[in-house]
Formats: sequence, C-alpha cells, structure tokens
Amino acid sequence: MSSPRNARIIALALILSFLLATPATSRSQTPTKPAATDKQKPDYSQEAVVVEQVSTTYRFERDGTGQRDLNLRVKVQTALEPEVVL
Repeated sequence: MSSPRNARIIALALILSFLLATPATSRSQTPTKPAATDKQKPDYSQEAVVVEQVSTTYRFERDGTGQRDLNLRVKVQTALEPEVVL
C-alpha cells in the first residue's frame, strides 16, 4: 500500500511529464508563424563555445539512492587566454 507522500510524488511526476511532453505551441494563446530564416542552418562560426550534445541519465536503486549522469559534448572554437578558467 502506498503512503500519501508516495502518491503525491507520483502525481507530481505525472503532471510534470504531461506538461513537458505537451508542445509549447499548444499552450500558447496566439499561434506564431515560422520565420523564413528557420529553414537555414544556424551559423555558429562566431561563437566561442558550442554545445553539440547534452544527455542526462538517471539511475534509481531499490534502497532509495540514485545517481544522475550528465554528459556534455562541447566544442571550443577560440583560443583562451592563460588566466581564463572554465
């Protein structure tokens, strides 16, 4: 039998998954038309750093512990000065 706390967590997870799965355009009041420049590939050549890929993995154990792995692939396109720390 689930406790009221577990029921609240499950309800919150369901609500969040529904809100995140629903496209933003369906929640907006006025529909927007895509601009003509949306068809062109963005130009990132002038950016100092470009994030190419982000992935997050969650793992939950039966004892209540868990871990989150966040993997980023970042492309640094400019030389940094020696005193700059990322």
